[in-house]
Amino acid sequence: MNHSYCLPHQIFANQSILLLDQALIQQESGIQRQVHPGQKSPVVMEPGRDKPWEFCGARMSKRIHLYGTTLYDDLVGKYRMWYFARMGPHWRFESGNYQIPGLYVPRTDQKPYSCHGVTADQYGRSFVDNDRGDLTCYAESDDGINWVKPNLGIFTFNGSPDNNIIWDLHGASVFIDRQEKDANKRYKAIGFCRRYRNIFLIVSADGIHWDDKDYLEPVSGRSNEGTFNVTYDARNQLFRAYSLGRFDDKEKRRVICYTESPTLEGPWKESQPILEPTNWDDEIGRRKYGALRAEFHNLSAFRYNNIHIGLLGALYVTAEQVSGQENQMPCDGPIDSQIVYSRDGISWEHADRERTAVIPRGEGDAFDRGMIIGTAKEPIIQGDEIHWYYTGCEHTHGEADMEKRVKRL
Repeated sequence: MNHSYCLPHQIFANQSILLLDQALIQQESGIQRQVHPGQKSPVVMEPGRDKPWEFCGARMSKRIHLYGTTLYDDLVGKYRMWYFARMGPHWRFESGNYQIPGLYVPRTDQKPYSCHGVTADQYGRSFVDNDRGDLTCYAESDDGINWVKPNLGIFTFNGSPDNNIIWDLHGASVFIDRQEKDANKRYKAIGFCRRYRNIFLIVSADGIHWDDKDYLEPVSGRSNEGTFNVTYDARNQLFRAYSLGRFDDKEKRRVICYTESPTLEGPWKESQPILEPTNWDDEIGRRKYGALRAEFHNLSAFRYNNIHIGLLGALYVTAEQVSGQENQMPCDGPIDSQIVYSRDGISWEHADRERTAVIPRGEGDAFDRGMIIGTAKEPIIQGDEIHWYYTGCEHTHGEADMEKRVKRL
């Protein structure tokens, strides 16, 4: 059999193209699309045993997430990472009642939401919720492989300045604004802040010391936690944000929502669902895992030449929540990372019908055998190579034993 395809050549003058997009193929014969999994590197970062805001101790989790950003910053000549650590829930355990003055983490009573009686911040904004201990942390590297978590002294943790905590966003999308005239706002970060349960913008002169005094109001509306991955589309001069939402049905099924804005400050459009599991995704889950259904947990996406590429976290629900069980998650199941593509950043297609994992979960006792739960908001591109940092989990989504909730990068 002859294997061939024909492209409408007139639209490709002086352009690099990726043949993910079926719309660009005029005719094909004997061609079968195949997704080749990426090549994994060894673990680059572990929860620090000497860092209780990451390695939280007895009856608590040991986890860091790449709900966040990795990039090469030519202004400082280093690779830089803004990642997410979660300590909680601490108020349930006396040993986990860590104190971080200046951040509302953690609350010391179930209700009212307070930290030693404090119910509002220095600007009078009332605390809404923060029983999980969301923290934004910082690391840097000379080669992108060996990472250092510097002691920054910005906040004290149980009285000690020796930590790399910089804020408490539930995932930080960080940008270097080279057009910004105010040097104190050259770095910008946007993400969900559980203190007020909404999307906020913070700014910095160096990417380490952050401030929110000029952005006390949320820049976009959102009540639920989860990634809020923002990317800049230079061709359309538009910021695009992808987040987790839920349908109002009996399963509260997770879907991917979208909003956009010409600037990080806004105005942002109202977030709308754009990518949801189909019956075929449910069938894939049944065939692979005996799953009850498929849900979409997170999407990291960016423009790459002629199209947008995304890594989609597909959660295959194998069990529902167990009523009355301590620390029970809403459902259980593995999460696979699949490649999707789009011409406009809004309407998405899967790269293949088989839903092949482009970052496959590990086997045996691998650190990522349970879930590929989060990828950096976009990759670092060097020449013709794409380096995408991700979070690997030993456990599946519904693990109730806090000590087994271990996540590495």
